[in-house]
Amino acid sequence: GSRKDWPELNSILIKGLSAITPDERTEIYKRWISLRDVSFLQSREFKIAALIIVMLFAVSGFVLLWNKQLKKQILIRTSTLRQALDDLRASEAALRESETHFRNKNEELSAALEELDAVNEEFISTNQELEKAQLLLKSSLESPEGMTIMSVDTDYKYLYFNKAHSEEMKLQYNQNIAEGHNSLDYITSEEERGYTKHNFDRALSGESFTMVRETGGVSRRFFEILCSPVYNHNEIVGVSVFVRDITESRLAEERVRTLLSEKELLLSEVHHRIKNNMNTIKGLLTLQLTAEKNQSAAESLRDAERRVQSMIMLYDRLYCTDNYRELSVKDYLQPLTEEVVGSFPGRAGIRLETDIEDFILNIQMLTPLGIIVNELLTNIMKHAFIGRESGVVSVSVFRRDNHINIHIKDDGVGIPETVDFEKPKGFGLDLVNMLVTQIGGSVKIERNEGTKFVLEFEV
Repeated sequence: GSRKDWPELNSILIKGLSAITPDERTEIYKRWISLRDVSFLQSREFKIAALIIVMLFAVSGFVLLWNKQLKKQILIRTSTLRQALDDLRASEAALRESETHFRNKNEELSAALEELDAVNEEFISTNQELEKAQLLLKSSLESPEGMTIMSVDTDYKYLYFNKAHSEEMKLQYNQNIAEGHNSLDYITSEEERGYTKHNFDRALSGESFTMVRETGGVSRRFFEILCSPVYNHNEIVGVSVFVRDITESRLAEERVRTLLSEKELLLSEVHHRIKNNMNTIKGLLTLQLTAEKNQSAAESLRDAERRVQSMIMLYDRLYCTDNYRELSVKDYLQPLTEEVVGSFPGRAGIRLETDIEDFILNIQMLTPLGIIVNELLTNIMKHAFIGRESGVVSVSVFRRDNHINIHIKDDGVGIPETVDFEKPKGFGLDLVNMLVTQIGGSVKIERNEGTKFVLEFEV
């Protein structure tokens, strides 16, 4: 038998034994197997058999050695192949990952290209709109008649100018101006160049200003100049200048001011003459009053004199101011109330208290208002303190937005219940009622610890 873990040796032995004939096998058996014949060891057959066995062992050893080396090579090759297979698998995985990454990138690139196309279309549309806006802006800047427009950078170089400015520079300095060139170089007058540079520097420092400039001698011209800085992200990058010819309007304003001055002078003269005429009327009434024997007629003349005096005081205040259309209520009513109360010498014990706010009313409102206050105070001084030597009369005037309130109050005996503005019995209250209607107001009587007249109207 032979070892099963050496299949190559087993194959070789089987081939060697198959080559021996039956007679040779019997002979070998007889000579070698039988131990009884010792001389067999010295025989030729024994030597041949021994040589075959040695050869078989040598071949078996060689085969074993070759098989061991072959296994080692097989292991090395197998390990190499496995490593190569692992590398191949890793490469395939990397390739798949790269393919996926490439596919994702390709999709991103496609999306980016689509977005870029959309942005490009939007850019083209925006650019077209911008061109339209620039054309519209340029047309707008060229259209104002009598206005020159220009802009310069921080080095005084032209950024833009309209046709009117170009024609003005050609007319004044015989210069053909161009964008990108220093605007000061075109100004031949040294004084004018310094003036223009000064205004540019003011605007470049961040100041916006408007001024009016007069030029020429006999042929006077007026220009309104607006200078303002041009910003780009909070940084001043230039100056814009707008120049408008306002000669006609300025000369018209001067003519209007002259006419107004003449009008004010005429009004002053008219008010002065009215005041003088009223003083004449008051003097005539006073003369008539001193000659009048009838007490009732004398009282009527005295009332008329007080009414004329209220008008004289109004025109006197107007004559002392530069404004003949309106006047301070306090400046008019304060001395008027004092004048009316003081015109009753027999009422020295009557104390006047006033609280008059200072606000402005026009002459059309003050004229009837003065007569109303005069009539109400006169009524109080005549009738409220009969049988008394002292008392208090208070006058308060105040304004809340467009609403005017006038309160005239006394602490006297009180006005009779039969007296009412709805059906006035005397000329004074009737006059008050008519004047209150004239100014669009209302008046009422409150009876509580004396009498209180409440006058209200809107302005």
